[in-house]
Amino acid sequence: MLTSTNDVTRLTDCATDTARHDWMLHHTGGDHLALTEIAPAQDLNLRKGDVDLEIALRLAFQRDQLTQRNVNIPANMPSVWSLLGETTRAEALAHAIINQDELAAALSAVAQVAEAAGQHDRARRLLSEAEEQARAITNPYEQANALSALAQTAAETGEFDRAKDLARAITDRRKGGSADHGRTAADRRVHRTGRARLPSQGTSLCG
Repeated sequence: MLTSTNDVTRLTDCATDTARHDWMLHHTGGDHLALTEIAPAQDLNLRKGDVDLEIALRLAFQRDQLTQRNVNIPANMPSVWSLLGETTRAEALAHAIINQDELAAALSAVAQVAEAAGQHDRARRLLSEAEEQARAITNPYEQANALSALAQTAAETGEFDRAKDLARAITDRRKGGSADHGRTAADRRVHRTGRARLPSQGTSLCG
């Protein structure tokens, strides 16, 4: 609402309210919502004809503080909360993870828990979010590893088409040999998982 009013001062006050962010962390389990408040304030400030440097510094400082307290979140912690039935907290914590490959892994793990609990729509949504993060990784080796792990998770949750697409997407533009090896390994895992889940009279997943 404040964004639509273009009131950068009030928007900044909200986005840099540490006590409010601590309250949000306590009730949601993560800093994702707090972090998403900062970007609109930064954009609005930059669109002004005369950028307010004090506001820019306040927002940058707050973002740095929030980022630092989320640096060491274990990638498996969100799935633990999900197993305990704290689904909102699990997703909030996962989305607060800064490192993209760890974020993809965390979302993937939460998706597995959701699928096991029969929450199929939620599992598919989380897998889509994990895939988006994995595909955005710029380091070719880290991307190949993230896509390979995600392909395995997709296959284990019954998302066979997604798993095959992910396996095929594994590439390394600089060193094609390593990427091909990663893709082959992922293909084998997807194939094995798919065969294990198919009825005996079914056809091969990769046929």
